[in-house]
Amino acid sequence: MSPSSRQRRITPASGAYQRRSRMLLVLAPVAGFTLFAGAALWWFADDVGLHVPSWSTGAVVMDEPQLSVDTRNDLRIQLQLLQSQWQRLNALDALQGKGKARPAPAIALSLQPTAHISDADLRERVDILSRALDQRLFANKPKAGSGRLMPVNGVTPSSNFGLRLDPFSKKLSVHNGIDFVAPLGTPILAAEAGTVKTAGLTPQFGWSVELDHGNGITTRYAHAYRLWVRAGDRVNAGEKIAEVGSTGKSTGPHLHFEVRYNGAPLNPLRFLAAR
Repeated sequence: MSPSSRQRRITPASGAYQRRSRMLLVLAPVAGFTLFAGAALWWFADDVGLHVPSWSTGAVVMDEPQLSVDTRNDLRIQLQLLQSQWQRLNALDALQGKGKARPAPAIALSLQPTAHISDADLRERVDILSRALDQRLFANKPKAGSGRLMPVNGVTPSSNFGLRLDPFSKKLSVHNGIDFVAPLGTPILAAEAGTVKTAGLTPQFGWSVELDHGNGITTRYAHAYRLWVRAGDRVNAGEKIAEVGSTGKSTGPHLHFEVRYNGAPLNPLRFLAAR
């Protein structure tokens, strides 16, 4: 359980711990190809009958989607979803009086016939259109400040964001965050100042904390051994909020860390800064 008091705190070594930075919402080009190059692909998956949470009232609503895929069929589906989303955005812009429809990158619109397109070409088309959609979707969102602080000192990620082999099902699935393997009890630190949205026990994440940083930005810290905060607490960047553990669906002591924008998972590595 969480300690009854919060008198023990991480003492800042420099002013960097006290920065109330804001995430720079510019999605840098991905290094190579990952299953969902940006948040965009989740939002209109219902077009082809996939059971993925959908776009609702301007916010993405989702709860731990784990989508197993067949690579080539999935690439075709992604291409169809991305084209559909682009068309829907054009329609929405027209309804809101934002002018003429925007053309998508030419190569990404060449969808037929997909049966004779190589896997590499499919990947390229998906990647190009996904990046263009991310830039379009996030173009007018708040842009101020710089990267967040690392949630665990002196540890590099052991499992990255995106497509990976699920350690339990042994199938390809989407990993919505990054993992930091660390000894049991290692301090988990708030990556940015914010308010504790939730702090408690769940079957998936075990003991976990979710911080709300405002402007639709949240971070999650999962599989903890012990929590140091409660819902409603205000925390500073670099403040100890939990300890590394292996609770919930876990293969050993580690921190599962997520960054989300209006519920959509983003690659945390884009927004983290070294201490």
